[in-house]
Amino acid sequence: MKKLGCLILVIAALLTLTACGEELCALPDWWDALYLRRNPLSAVNREESGQMINVMGANRALVTEDALYTLELDEDSRPLLASYRLEGRQLSDFRILRDGCVPKWLTEHEGSLYYINGENGDAIECLELGSMEHKVLMEGPCAYLQIRGGKLYFIDGQSRLCSMAADGSKMVTLLNERCCYPYIMGDVLIYQSEDEGEILKLRFGLGESAKEISLTKEAAYAPVIINDRLFYTSGGWIKSMRLDGMAPSLCSSDMVNGAAEYIFENGSWYARAVSTGYGVQQWRCALPEGQAENYPYSGYSYCDFTGGGYRVDADYFADGRLRAFILYTPEGSRAEYLYGEITNLG
Repeated sequence: MKKLGCLILVIAALLTLTACGEELCALPDWWDALYLRRNPLSAVNREESGQMINVMGANRALVTEDALYTLELDEDSRPLLASYRLEGRQLSDFRILRDGCVPKWLTEHEGSLYYINGENGDAIECLELGSMEHKVLMEGPCAYLQIRGGKLYFIDGQSRLCSMAADGSKMVTLLNERCCYPYIMGDVLIYQSEDEGEILKLRFGLGESAKEISLTKEAAYAPVIINDRLFYTSGGWIKSMRLDGMAPSLCSSDMVNGAAEYIFENGSWYARAVSTGYGVQQWRCALPEGQAENYPYSGYSYCDFTGGGYRVDADYFADGRLRAFILYTPEGSRAEYLYGEITNLG
């Protein structure tokens, strides 16, 4: 009887919390929240958050121990896949790897670069860095490429989640419903269900017997876990919930044009976004509930990669022209590059 009384109290609390205002509410239905409360996701570190940020932002750059791989442009503004040598804070030795290539979801695995080529119908391609052998592994359109346990996970042309071996063989359809923004964390999948009003869902396991719950009731975009909270963009606002499905929160920010991105600066996490109501204006907002603060210059930046203490931004003029790519180092220095020309700013 005591256990039943406790359960009734928990359900009542969940019902009360899910009745919050539409703008603030981030909680799932009480039965899904109860399951998540019993099976909460684990908090993540900065590096794991960065991996999720890269997938949500279709990272067009990648920093390894001694190299930067990146989208570049030639003098006629044609896109390239290129590399630079990275030694400490300095970039050098520009090298063109592939012409006619806009790399997205760029990642490295066992000496090869894997990416989705926006200039080739969003096909999945592989470039072996030793021999420079190039292969098309899957014709496009594909999206959201991740490598986990030696397998490639991606969305195919029918918006289904699929997997295949690193050589392009053994393709398997893992999720038959149309989805977007997938991210795999061990045996847990978070994704946006296009068939159910673009709500966020959580799936425990990828087999037929997997348990699935709904995280939101409204359309939600670009989910990212930072520390012990799940952040996403919904209705033009940045919302979040604790990883047990509780404690909804709303950032006091301007309206978001598109989906917010997340960056780590000066020891703190920020949401960053662009608003276009009165001209282009970029701002950032300290997490989890900070006030929006505008950047003191015209123009805007988008994050092309974050990881290992590095960040690569694509920096644009207010009219949308690319000004430069910027590499930020763990030591706080930066280097700008474009058309193979490097400016190491110390």
